[in-house]
Amino acid sequence: MQRPPPFAQPTTPARSQSQQTGEGQTNGDQSAPSLKRRGSEDATASEAKRHSTARKPSHSPGAERQRRESQPLEGHGRQNKVEPSYMGIKVPSDMHLKLCQFIRHHLLGDGPYAGQPGLEIEAKLGRLVWKASGERMDFPLITAAMLTPGDARDLPFRFVSDMSKRQHKAFNEHLNAQVQDRARAGRIQYKHTRSTDRQFGPPTSGPAVGKGRHVRVTTDDKTGAVLETMSKETLDSLNLYCPDAPFDIRISINMEHKHPLPTAYHQGSAACTGERKKDRLTYKHQHYQIDLTQVTGAGAGDRSGAASAQTTHELEVEVSNMEELARQARNEADQMPNQFEPMVDSFLGTVILLSRAAKDLAI
Repeated sequence: MQRPPPFAQPTTPARSQSQQTGEGQTNGDQSAPSLKRRGSEDATASEAKRHSTARKPSHSPGAERQRRESQPLEGHGRQNKVEPSYMGIKVPSDMHLKLCQFIRHHLLGDGPYAGQPGLEIEAKLGRLVWKASGERMDFPLITAAMLTPGDARDLPFRFVSDMSKRQHKAFNEHLNAQVQDRARAGRIQYKHTRSTDRQFGPPTSGPAVGKGRHVRVTTDDKTGAVLETMSKETLDSLNLYCPDAPFDIRISINMEHKHPLPTAYHQGSAACTGERKKDRLTYKHQHYQIDLTQVTGAGAGDRSGAASAQTTHELEVEVSNMEELARQARNEADQMPNQFEPMVDSFLGTVILLSRAAKDLAI
């Protein structure tokens, strides 16, 4: 059996002539439709495609669904469209309503940092496991369910965000295929970065003083430049149990506190309490981004800072435009036109779709 290539050489959407001209994207080693050169050959192909399209209806899932929904209802005369409910409105799911309430609380309500910059909303794929046995939780449910939140120290379960290298590679290929899709060219932006996190002692100034958090200094592996100096405070989390998918979901709201570069940073590795190297693939779509990250090094996957040499693989979805989400939430609160709930729904839908995709990818 052929072994998959190491993560250090991930499947990367390669820039092609079509990308440079804005016609589409290809994916390097992925199987991609070949793009013809400009000229008479291209014109001939386009004309043939036009006539072919005119002869045959589209069989894409979206077109098929639109065709089915456009069929009239028998015995209803002109009322040939199915309404979402007797009130004519779409009924949101309880999960959607609770997540919107959860986010509103921290953006505008009684959250400790409501209205302040630095809030982060992220969702991770992983597994909810019992603390006592380490086995994945199992409830008599057939659909996803949101668990009652609480202090992680008091809950009988914990969330493990690691996944296998094979699963990580499958997601890499799946997301690259979305970048490649010519019908959606330019809608998903791809970026590959390599950086190093170094952990130092608790901050000596700022709002995170006395809270036991370590300062993290992130540097670019290529240039050595300091990208950010911060400490992260987890404010609240929601756990989604997904019995029909390989992964559960944790949605967290964090506060990222900015700090000046610690004095210990200039003392070199001797003053560093943990170091992690991150190889990250980012797929940005509208107001959120999907991050596939391999973390390697001392302290990898160990928040206690204990030295360990291991490699972990993670997938997370993060709201990349928190300013816009907060603005839409304020517009909603002021009863002005807004896109707050659609933005939340898109974020939640993306995370659930990725969890389900793991099942379709047979991983």
